[in-house]
Amino acid sequence: MSKVGFIVEDKPYQKFIESENFIELLSNLNIELIGVHISPDGRDSFFSENENIQSFIKILKDKETDYIFILIDKEEDPCISFTKERIHPYNDETQIIIIAVKAIESWFLADSITLSNIFNEDNYQYNNPEGMDEKPFEVLKREFINHQGGRGISKKRNRHASLIINGGFSIQNAAKHPNCPSAKYFLHKLSQLNPNS
Repeated sequence: MSKVGFIVEDKPYQKFIESENFIELLSNLNIELIGVHISPDGRDSFFSENENIQSFIKILKDKETDYIFILIDKEEDPCISFTKERIHPYNDETQIIIIAVKAIESWFLADSITLSNIFNEDNYQYNNPEGMDEKPFEVLKREFINHQGGRGISKKRNRHASLIINGGFSIQNAAKHPNCPSAKYFLHKLSQLNPNS
């Protein structure tokens, strides 16, 4: 069994990592969740050596964590490689970087099954969750207005993330979307930790 910890950009990622669906996925992959820590200053904390991030890594390593995943948004960076190269390498052997294109809300938009259930529609699908020009959160809010008259939508990302996650969001569903490669990559990296599980 691999022991895994996470350091994430913000609260929506924490909610996702601590969700029932994600913990069940980890269990099925023979992975133990050791802990989740939120960056104190969002994504900017990852781009240089940061005492808080360093202390989170120490806490996780003290608990004999085998791998530490860093989850952040790409946002408006030109490409994933650019974002990845900016992240400070605390420990190359155990540090695994996952970058959502453009933000975690793109993964939410890619989960057609969960949004079909929330919208009470058959076969809802957003065609290009990682290729939009707008911020994914704004697109997601508009989808709620168009498909539900705005019911359940919140102006706050944390509340909105809770709605989607509690509605059944799973990274497996998002990874099945043909235009959400970062979700697929994340699932692949998790699966690689215990290839025989």
